Amino acid sequence: MNPKLLLALAFVMSGGLLGCSRTPVYQMSYTPNATFRVVVEPAKTKVHVRESFMVALRVENLTTTNQYVPTESQGWQSQWRVSKTNPSLIYLAATANIPITIKIPPGGADTNEMQMLVNKPVTANKVSFQMGFTPHDTKTTFWSNEVTIEVIP
Repeated sequence: MNPKLLLALAFVMSGGLLGCSRTPVYQMSYTPNATFRVVVEPAKTKVHVRESFMVALRVENLTTTNQYVPTESQGWQSQWRVSKTNPSLIYLAATANIPITIKIPPGGADTNEMQMLVNKPVTANKVSFQMGFTPHDTKTTFWSNEVTIEVIP
């Protein structure tokens, strides 16, 4: 096998391309009883039906110890869900997923963004929802507070 290919593969598998806050999967030690707070902030508070909008997502570590959350390099979106079918999340296709672990220090947070879409008109022109975060390989979902946005028909 090509030595340069082996070196590149070793670099990727060691987390070399993933940034300093992410560690390789073999160091994974997720604590299922950890306390997380999930925060969601929509970029807009008024949206039209079938208009996509961004939401900022935060998983905050409320404990006094590091927390290690198993995920995938590009498939982290699968850990998120919305409490209702309207609005819905817009998932991006993931390619070349690599199992990784996110280290969240005490008082720290892991952040990401996702697109959402209000699929259909809603009564009272408002929709409320929560965002849930479920770490891979667990059955525990951590839910955000309820968020309300105005829907313009």
